[in-house]
Amino acid sequence: MSAEITSPENITPGNPQTFGRYVVKSLLGEGAMGRVYLAEDPVLQRQLAIKVIALEKTLDQTTRKEYLERFSIEARASAKLSHPSIVAVHDAGQQNGIPWIAFEYVRGEGLDQVLKSNKKLSFERICTISVQIASALHHAHEHKIVHRDVKPANILLDSRTGIAKLTDFGVVKAPWTGLTQSGTSVGSPGYMSPEQIDGSQIDARSDLFSLGVVIYEMITGKHPFVRDTVPATFFATISGNYEPISKLRPETTPELQNAVAGLLAVKRDNRIGTATDLITMISRKDQEPGTVFISPGQKKRPLLQDSIVTGKFAIREMAQSVAEHVKKNRKPAIQKLRAFLMKVSEILSRLIAFTTRSAAILIKRFQALPASTRKTVTAAGAALLILTIAIGTAVTLRAVFIPRQAKSSTVLEVKLPSGLLHRFDNLLADDDLDSAQAIRDSLNQYRKLSLWVKLFDARILLADKEYEAAADSFTSLRNEGGKNLIKNQMPGILKDIEEKFTEGRAPEPLIYLAKNVLSIHEQKRAERLLFDEHYWKRWNMVRVFEAAGKKVDMVKIHILDLQTAGSFTTRIRAAEKLGELGDPRAVPALQNARDKGLRDPFVASAAKDILDRYFKNKKQE
Repeated sequence: MSAEITSPENITPGNPQTFGRYVVKSLLGEGAMGRVYLAEDPVLQRQLAIKVIALEKTLDQTTRKEYLERFSIEARASAKLSHPSIVAVHDAGQQNGIPWIAFEYVRGEGLDQVLKSNKKLSFERICTISVQIASALHHAHEHKIVHRDVKPANILLDSRTGIAKLTDFGVVKAPWTGLTQSGTSVGSPGYMSPEQIDGSQIDARSDLFSLGVVIYEMITGKHPFVRDTVPATFFATISGNYEPISKLRPETTPELQNAVAGLLAVKRDNRIGTATDLITMISRKDQEPGTVFISPGQKKRPLLQDSIVTGKFAIREMAQSVAEHVKKNRKPAIQKLRAFLMKVSEILSRLIAFTTRSAAILIKRFQALPASTRKTVTAAGAALLILTIAIGTAVTLRAVFIPRQAKSSTVLEVKLPSGLLHRFDNLLADDDLDSAQAIRDSLNQYRKLSLWVKLFDARILLADKEYEAAADSFTSLRNEGGKNLIKNQMPGILKDIEEKFTEGRAPEPLIYLAKNVLSIHEQKRAERLLFDEHYWKRWNMVRVFEAAGKKVDMVKIHILDLQTAGSFTTRIRAAEKLGELGDPRAVPALQNARDKGLRDPFVASAAKDILDRYFKNKKQE
């Protein structure tokens, strides 16, 4: 404790402690970062709460500096906010180098104390507190401030007005500071959102998750995620493992049950989007179960379903793909009909001219024959004429309706200089699509290189993430005699796709291109990519193989996740999957994860639990 601050037991009428003009009356409470005193303002004749930072001398300079910075952040964040349900800041300063903040004094008690004495609150009181704190969060979020530590201990209930007030903005994420940004887990175990636990980027929805935990506690009198250890608590949180409210308090209204389910969604994209949406959801009596309100201007959508999928594409993606394709390739029907009729007219004109000339020659030769001979050949001549017309007509119809197949064998024999192809590959790898297009254009003047031009077109579209157009281009190339060319150039094409697979979860059109058009799952390299250490390469290839109906050794996949994934939540999920599969090959990997202990505490705890649950009665190697 800092020596500059008078100890509570030494504060007496004859030895008062002051901060600025404020005179300390008594100690209200102590925490990890300091003390809170009840003080009096002698000028305005009102009471205040003075929060003073008090750090142990044993703390290293880095930790001390961080605590001081957080205290400064709390002062600035609280001063920017003015809301009935946010404890107001009246003043701030330093006393002998020690910073302090003067807050409004809220007579009453913390929600945590209320919950200890009253395990379950009335639904009316629950809704009132929930709406008031949601309103406070909405105000903070409008100012780009994320509280990050919403919990019952930071909610004060004013005994005079009945208003719930949010306090302690000491770990906020605010736009003017780099402290407590993504990559560091800050908050209180049990109330932290999954993204806080994982050290991921957070936003306003993280506060809403924490508020969901608080509301669950107010309804049931029980914490949804707290377990015997912190790692077990974190694991329950990221797994969304909590007992349904309907079991603990069946009389809970559907509105409240749906609100809590929407707040506690593990994936924040499935979570209630804004504090105002929560208020609307609690207030409405006709709320459709399982519906989440997202941000204003967006349509509501099912809570646990990202999209309705049918066939190869999500319906929305398929419709968009078709619309773009039609827009890009459509041709007015009148132009198509006109071109067709002109082609028919030209061929029929040739047929008529041929038939007329043939008939004239036959008539002339027929008239030169003797009368007796003319009678003999009349019938045969008529039959010959009919046969000639029939053959001509058949040839005409074939020419109209059966297009002549292009001779491509000579094109396939043409090889590009290896240096040129290598240059093109490097340009795609460097994302220099303009230069790659220039190479393609230089080949376009040579008719025998037409298939190479189409191949380069398709690869450029693939590199530019125009996956639907690339699929059309590869399909066209294959249908026009380029099947062998695609096969011979598959190493380069596969490298293009592999590069895209590293960027994250591949869109469905790319998976469709890889499986249906290019059949990359038949390539030997695809087998190696299936077990690549890169997470997204591996899982995108799993999707290709599964789409092709090929069996994948998921035990190996999840073991790789457990051993190599950067996110500990992914490693924990992999451990859980290995437990569910029950394959003894997973035991060594789970034992290794368990034995890491404090080096990877959350995963170690999860692995131990999974070994006990799933493999305790099995022979372990």
